[in-house]
Amino acid sequence: MIELSFLIPSKDFKNFCTVVNNIIKTCSCIDNIEILVKIDRECDLVLYDDFLKHKSLHYYVLCNKDTGYSNILKFQYQLSQYVKSSLLWLFGDDLEFRGGDWYKEIITFYKSKSELSNKVFAINVQNHRKKRWFSLHPIVSKAWVECLGYVSPVPITDYFIGVVATACNCYYPINQSKIYIYHNMETNSHSLSKIENHNYMKLTDSYVESIKIKIKEWNKKS
Repeated sequence: MIELSFLIPSKDFKNFCTVVNNIIKTCSCIDNIEILVKIDRECDLVLYDDFLKHKSLHYYVLCNKDTGYSNILKFQYQLSQYVKSSLLWLFGDDLEFRGGDWYKEIITFYKSKSELSNKVFAINVQNHRKKRWFSLHPIVSKAWVECLGYVSPVPITDYFIGVVATACNCYYPINQSKIYIYHNMETNSHSLSKIENHNYMKLTDSYVESIKIKIKEWNKKS
C-alpha cells in the first residue's frame, strides 16, 4: 500500500540519483512510498526510467519541456494526478535525510489523526537551514489538490501553503527533533529576486480569504 508520494523536479540526473539513493537508504518501509519525478528532456526518459526500475521502486516519470517558474506550478499539479497515496511530499533534488526515521514519524502522525482522512491539510516539516515558521518542502494531502485544483498558484509554493494552511487551521508540525533534513544550497538552482518574492507574497495574501471559504466547505463535507 502506497502511503507517501515524493514529487521531485529534476534537472540533474546525478543529483536525482543521490536523492533517491538517500531516500532508499533511510526509509524504514520502502515498499510503501513512490517517487514521481519531472524532467525536461525526452532524451532522458530512458535514463531515469532504467535507474528507478532497477531500484525496484514504485515510480512515475513525467517529461514536460516547459521552463521557468510557471513550469513548477504545472509539474506539481500534473504529477499529483498520478499519485497513489494520500500524502504528497513536495521534495527537491537538493535535499538529504541525515537522521531520524522520517517515514515512521510522518505515517504515525497521519494515522494518529483519523479526522484528517479526505481532508485538506498540510504538514510542516522543517529543516535546519533557516528558522522559518513555514516548511520549505511541505507535505500536502491529496485532497488539497482535489479541492483547489492546484498545489499552488504562485511559484513560492512553500509560503503559499504555509499561509493558507495556517489561516485554515490545518497546518500541522512534525516533531522537528526527530527528522533531520539537510538542504544542499550548492545544487539548488531555483531562486527569485526579493522583488519577485515580495510581489508573490502580496498576491498570496490576496488569495487567502476566498481560499479559506473553499477549504472550510470541503473539510466540512468530507
